[in-house]
Amino acid sequence: MAREWNLDIDRIRFQYVHDLYLYGCDDLAKEVLGIVSDVQNLSRKLLLIAGQRILQLLNAKFASINEISFLPTNVLFWLKSIVTDPNCADNVPLSQTINLLEKISIHLNKNDDDLNL
Repeated sequence: MAREWNLDIDRIRFQYVHDLYLYGCDDLAKEVLGIVSDVQNLSRKLLLIAGQRILQLLNAKFASINEISFLPTNVLFWLKSIVTDPNCADNVPLSQTINLLEKISIHLNKNDDDLNL
């Protein structure tokens, strides 16, 4: 259908995988992750989703993000700077978020500022 309407198939695939992770459908997203051609940019977007998930977990355990003094300051500032998406699933198991972070770290450029987190 995308070809018939002259839509960018790669962009649709990119958005599809992004949204699957956003809504917490990690198992489905893993199955189709390989069809995305721009994995590096997708990894940057998925890093924000992983950050939102971590932020939700920390907010559930602590009254304020400022109480989290055990985190490195760059991670704390990054978490504070994340603009949360209300559509981001809030019931994703930590193990799935860890798996997502492992996948992301493979595809990010070694010189990427996001990787320094």
